[in-house]
Amino acid sequence: MNNVQKYYLPEPTPWPIFGCSALMMMAVGAAAWVNRAAAGPWLLSVGVVLLLIMLIGWFGTVIRENNAGLLNRQVDASFRWAMAWRLGRRQDRFPRAASLRWSRGGSRPSIRSSC
Repeated sequence: MNNVQKYYLPEPTPWPIFGCSALMMMAVGAAAWVNRAAAGPWLLSVGVVLLLIMLIGWFGTVIRENNAGLLNRQVDASFRWAMAWRLGRRQDRFPRAASLRWSRGGSRPSIRSSC
């Protein structure tokens, strides 16, 4: 009588730590490049490559799980709702920021003294 499907929980993965390391390397590389350190562009480039590897690997893992039939309708719906909420929040923020810039008469804030 129990027709409730099991919710799929993926195995622990190293991709989040890998991505955080790549982002940290990119930040350090960008800061070093701005300060004219010789290793700055190289660190930034390596960080970008590591981030691309992480994205390809992580999406590849999700695609393999989906193709193996591990994701049921509930998981698929939760992925779709999460993406819809994420995109919806982004669409909500843009008009607000644009209207604030327009109401101030440009993209720069006023620096007039109140004295």
